[in-house]
Amino acid sequence: MENLKSWAVCVVVSSAVAAVVELLVPEGGSEKPVKFITSVFVLFAFVSPFADFEPLSAEYTQGVEDFMEAHELQEQIEEQAKTSLEGQIKSLLSAYVESVGAVCEAVEADVVINSDKEIYLDSITVYISDGNEETMRKIAEYSLENFGMAPEIRERE
Repeated sequence: MENLKSWAVCVVVSSAVAAVVELLVPEGGSEKPVKFITSVFVLFAFVSPFADFEPLSAEYTQGVEDFMEAHELQEQIEEQAKTSLEGQIKSLLSAYVESVGAVCEAVEADVVINSDKEIYLDSITVYISDGNEETMRKIAEYSLENFGMAPEIRERE
């Protein structure tokens, strides 16, 4: 932070000196070269922090690599959590559908992880055969009670 302050002071002082010099120069042939020189002077003040620029240290590079590995690990964990949750929902719903006397052809559960890392259930679709209105109602109630969402129930013949 101290380096940033000293750089800002250097830029301000350089600009002030350049302005005073330009005001003191008489109009005429020497005006343009003086403006050029003062402009270069101010430009050097702006770029002076980069004059002693050092390449990235090994510690910094390792820190970036560690961060990237942690980010990749986080993504893998999120994907595993999503897959696991979808599997559990499919398993529980399939078992319930069979328990109420319908044949469960398939269950699709769509779990989403948004940019805020929140996991939520986006949709559930249950494919059944040999089901009636009462069975469909029970499946919808079970899903709503256990997963907070009524599924779309499709009947396959």
